Amino acid sequence: MLSYVGNGLELFGVEPSTEAGREAEKRGITIIGENIESLEGSGPRFGAISLIDVAEHLLRPMDSLRVLTELLLPGGKLIIFTGSTDALSWRLAGVDYYYSAMPEHVAFMRPSWFSWAASRLALDLVSIRRLRYQSSPVRTRIDEGLKNLSYFGYRRLQRLSFLPKFLFKLPVVRRIGEWPGCWWTSAKDHTLVILTKV
Repeated sequence: MLSYVGNGLELFGVEPSTEAGREAEKRGITIIGENIESLEGSGPRFGAISLIDVAEHLLRPMDSLRVLTELLLPGGKLIIFTGSTDALSWRLAGVDYYYSAMPEHVAFMRPSWFSWAASRLALDLVSIRRLRYQSSPVRTRIDEGLKNLSYFGYRRLQRLSFLPKFLFKLPVVRRIGEWPGCWWTSAKDHTLVILTKV
């Protein structure tokens, strides 16, 4: 992602994978640590820090944001893009939502959480925008929406013990039950948050 931000900037990154770190360094990115916690109390200060599809992987997001806030220069920006639990698609799906079903996703936030965190980290909340993970044509949005509503409905009905078992053996219903899950990358279920160090 950093290779797209333009020329004239010094680029740094945190990368737990040695192989991915070597690839990043080939592209002019200096790897300064294997995780955010390894940066605590050291290193240069930055004008901007981005966590694009990272926050959901943080075991202790508040601790990680505290470390990153310390690494920002005054007026520096912390830019975060992550899933948002208050999205309509997520609220409809509940525990069956694809985003929360990924085992590597361990932290889930919503805009109000970022407001709360900003007040405790001496950050100003500059902007919160709800976005789609991928820009998609209307046809894809309708297709993904219908598939996901079918999937969520099936999972909810499956949990109702009083329904007759033969219902789940009907060909169309059985087919939905065989889906491992549904991606809904066209849903407006992500949040782009921009915070500034006071």
